[in-house]
Amino acid sequence: IVTLDAGSSFASTGPDGPVTALLRPEHVRASAGGVPAMVTARRFMGNAVRIDVQLGSGESVGLNLSDSPANERYHPGARLSLSWDADDLRVISGDAP
Repeated sequence: IVTLDAGSSFASTGPDGPVTALLRPEHVRASAGGVPAMVTARRFMGNAVRIDVQLGSGESVGLNLSDSPANERYHPGARLSLSWDADDLRVISGDAP
């Protein structure tokens, strides 16, 4: 089991001990009941909007959302919850460069 500093946990077949969890921005989504975060930046990228957020634990995470009216509410200072599929996470040793 991997427990993130941000509070969520998930099963992993990765290494034992301290690890780094890697996740591509397109695999992160805003959803109710996920890991709490606050938007720190928003950038228009054509058909998508890049949202940078900070988790309560201090880590920064980026996500790409469609450029739709439903996503206009995500501006710096806005609070949201994040989620992802456990299969999209890559876990590497915390000692890796």
